[in-house]
Amino acid sequence: LISELEQAAGKALAAGGPTPGVKSMRAQMDRLQWSSRPLLYYALSDGLVQAAYAAPKMRSLGYTRRRTGELGYYYRRGRGAAAEPASSAEARGGERGAPSAADAFVF
Repeated sequence: LISELEQAAGKALAAGGPTPGVKSMRAQMDRLQWSSRPLLYYALSDGLVQAAYAAPKMRSLGYTRRRTGELGYYYRRGRGAAAEPASSAEARGGERGAPSAADAFVF
């Protein structure tokens, strides 16, 4: 494994053990450093981003906001779908106006 790493790096690893000042990453052993914020912070920040930036930006890009049950998403018809008759979309097994994976943003 070491020789493969040295070959990929194009030079040999330094001999003599660990490099001074460099700490290894030990995800399962080191204590996690984290901090939390109140739930209200997350609710307000998400709501403000959605209302002030995301919704107007998506509208300016031609997306409309739709909802199916509890699932909300943004939808934009494909560029070639505008000329496509509804019957051919239904013939492919989809509903008229049903989002494709490329055109729908779920939130």
